[in-house]
Amino acid sequence: MLERFKKIKLRYWIYAAISLIFFFLFLFDFRAVSNHNLITYILYALVFVFIAFIVFVAILKFNKINPDSYYKYYFALVLIMGITYMLLSPPFTSSDEQSHFYRAYEISDGHFITKVNDNDELSELPSSLYKTYAGSDDVKAFRNNSIKYSEINSMIKIPLDKNDKVTYGTGYATSYLGAALYSPLQYLPHSFGIMIGKIFNLGPFFLLMLGRLCNLLAYAFMTAFGLKILPKNKLFAMLVLLSPVMLVGASTFSADGFTYASIFLFVAYILKLMNSKKVLTIKDISILSILILFISTCKIVYLPIVLLVLLIPKKCFKTNRNNILFKTLSVIVGFLVGIVWFKTATSFLGTVSNASSDQISFIITHLIDYVFITIRTYFENFNVYAENLFFGEQLYHSQLKVYSILSIIYLILIFMTLFNEKSKMTISNKIKVLITVLIFIILILIGTALYVQFTSEWAGVGNLFITGIQGRYFIPICFLLIFIVNYKRKFISDKLLMELFLLLQIPTILTIFIQFV
Repeated sequence: MLERFKKIKLRYWIYAAISLIFFFLFLFDFRAVSNHNLITYILYALVFVFIAFIVFVAILKFNKINPDSYYKYYFALVLIMGITYMLLSPPFTSSDEQSHFYRAYEISDGHFITKVNDNDELSELPSSLYKTYAGSDDVKAFRNNSIKYSEINSMIKIPLDKNDKVTYGTGYATSYLGAALYSPLQYLPHSFGIMIGKIFNLGPFFLLMLGRLCNLLAYAFMTAFGLKILPKNKLFAMLVLLSPVMLVGASTFSADGFTYASIFLFVAYILKLMNSKKVLTIKDISILSILILFISTCKIVYLPIVLLVLLIPKKCFKTNRNNILFKTLSVIVGFLVGIVWFKTATSFLGTVSNASSDQISFIITHLIDYVFITIRTYFENFNVYAENLFFGEQLYHSQLKVYSILSIIYLILIFMTLFNEKSKMTISNKIKVLITVLIFIILILIGTALYVQFTSEWAGVGNLFITGIQGRYFIPICFLLIFIVNYKRKFISDKLLMELFLLLQIPTILTIFIQFV
């Protein structure tokens, strides 16, 4: 037995010591939050033991994995971690989760476009959906505190009465106007889970959990496939996809997980074709077309990503005519579908308020001022966006109290992997410049969309700063960085970077548990 202990590497003993420090540090926080009974302390210890066990097993397994098999390792890890996140976060704790739940339920009933009348009334949905969220029969119930594990038992008991419907949109608990703008394609996995649950007449709680699970499964399969075909920066992509921000989007009733998975898979496919230069098959064309359709109907700020199709080498087509035809149709159809969907959704919802119209007029008439407003906003809040890019206080609708040092370590480790690869793939400077321009366009669109829709309502027309931007909005830009960074050497071990990243999962899970217990 003693000989076995002697064979354990020193850094594993250090990891064990760090894990214990996390245990007692967060135990102190756990005690400081409120008074707990013995059962909750035991539960805290069990959560720590479970996640520590998973982390150390993952660390040992990674030592035996080569880059070509990262996707297999990732697939198992994203499911284990994703299910952990899914079970540790009570229903309706992620950003606007109740709104996304209502929208997905509406789609599962076959209503793909939400309509709003002059009284801000939306669709008729079962009253049990909002009762599960609000914990009350009052349609105007306002939940201004965090949902705790103790409330789950009452949620489970609420049955789904498909016939007892009320008009949604008439109060805080039933409004989902923001989610109604989202394309039905973004809710395919969620709606599928709800449909399964409705077949067995499960209650709203179980419908939500099934929707979460299907969202996670779709995310896992799509991103694992993308990681498999990605020709470079696999470790960077894997850590981004496993970051807390991404796992929350994939394991809750959010549209972000499926949206970002589609964008990542599209980026990976383009890079694969750029690297292999093999002639496109019917399968390739079908996958690319479906992904373009998904991206086009997602958030309109990411619509320019469709332009990546122009980077597919000419050698991937049998004739130059096929090359021009496919790329032209992809761009035109992609942009057309995106604009038509946006116009259709906004026309039915009537979401362009007087303030938004005035804000658009302000931008047009004060273009130079708006340029400086955009620059000022990004410069002023750069540290906030960076801290919340992969982890941070904005998780779970800004409910978590996060140590800033953890967010910074996530940021440093993930970007270290971006500059730590011996890549054989060469990307021309011309393409790098084009990708840089594309990134700037997306940054401008993100700011403009929020300046028009959010800032105008909450801060006024012509405000000196853009409000409402969150770090997670820049995740697709992280995927685009793979085109730009093309280092030829390593300066640190991939194993060490991955081990440190996995070790961070312990304080992350404990932070989530402490918030909702």
